[in-house]
Amino acid sequence: MLGTKIKQLRIEKGLSQTELGEKLQVTQQSVAKWEKGSAQPNMEMITRLCGIFEVDPNYLLGHSGEEASPMTGDERKLLLLARKAVDIPPQQRQEIIDLFEKTIDLYLKAKGMPEEKDE
Repeated sequence: MLGTKIKQLRIEKGLSQTELGEKLQVTQQSVAKWEKGSAQPNMEMITRLCGIFEVDPNYLLGHSGEEASPMTGDERKLLLLARKAVDIPPQQRQEIIDLFEKTIDLYLKAKGMPEEKDE
């Protein structure tokens, strides 16, 4: 299912497997394997694919309806920030994640909104 969506979105964007691979800095063979389902992209690649295709990760992973939901401007900004974090060393990245989660929780509490619980 993921491979089918990657292929569909790639074609909708008018990209060849080679062109998509170049944007992701992977080989055409990697893209072909993803599309055939013989290999899966890692989470970093999924994040980058969502940015290129401008879709929500839930759609790409099959956790939402059949229609691709375009990302809002704010969702795109958050995705771009997440991409930047990939280059940060793991310990510092975790500190940033923890700070972000605390900030969101404080905001929700201040606005009287329920906090989302981790599954």
